[in-house]
Amino acid sequence: MLYRTSVLLRIALALGVAAAGCAREPPRDAEGNVVTVGSLRIRTFPRGAVVYVDDARAADSTPTTLVLEEGRHRIRIQHPGASAAYETQVQVTAGTARTLDTRIPPPARSTVSVRSDVEGAVVRINGYRRGLTPLEAAPTQAGKVIVKVTAPDGQERVESLKLGYGEDAELEVEFGSATSTGTERPVGTGRVTLVVEPNGWIESTRGERLGESPLRNYAVPAGRRRFVLVAMGGQLRREIELFIEAKRQVVYRYRLGEEDRKPR
Repeated sequence: MLYRTSVLLRIALALGVAAAGCAREPPRDAEGNVVTVGSLRIRTFPRGAVVYVDDARAADSTPTTLVLEEGRHRIRIQHPGASAAYETQVQVTAGTARTLDTRIPPPARSTVSVRSDVEGAVVRINGYRRGLTPLEAAPTQAGKVIVKVTAPDGQERVESLKLGYGEDAELEVEFGSATSTGTERPVGTGRVTLVVEPNGWIESTRGERLGESPLRNYAVPAGRRRFVLVAMGGQLRREIELFIEAKRQVVYRYRLGEEDRKPR
């Protein structure tokens, strides 16, 4: 009996030494301190989602990087405009970094409908051609939306909207009777406000500087008038033609880009 007990004791000690040898050495930082946390990089499509870890709000917008204690955590990710969330569990290991890339339920789409007193006007939303008037429920993203409507004779109307998630906007655009033929010789004075992005200034076609952007309520004779939009210290330039109606105020907004860069 004594021999058997001694053998069992030696086996138990051997197993204990082996188990101790297999135990993971805790990671340490450059100063020798034990590291108890790991990092989790979260990237989602679409972006801009809120992240909850173990039911606590951990980040306001993705992509984001979280520092979490070692162990298993519950992750819930939800876009502010979506009715459903993505949920999963992740194992975080101290001293290591991992990445979570995932698709999440998308936000509700917003739409823009455009009607005008001229059928067949071209509608562009944020610079992209979306169809002709009447345009019904064209899907777009939430946030700032620029709608430009161009009549067949070249007249333009530009409207700036701000849409919430899932919001449906309806826009009524009026060009007036002069749009239908373009042959009238309007008399009187109209006013125009011109906004240029990036910030710049407005010139006449003769090179005269009319004012900085935004050029507000600038009085001009009614009829077709041309302006030159300038931005980035003169690097970007675009010439435009507008139809100014007598006794009316109109607002036009333009964003200049690489296509407007002046050749050197």
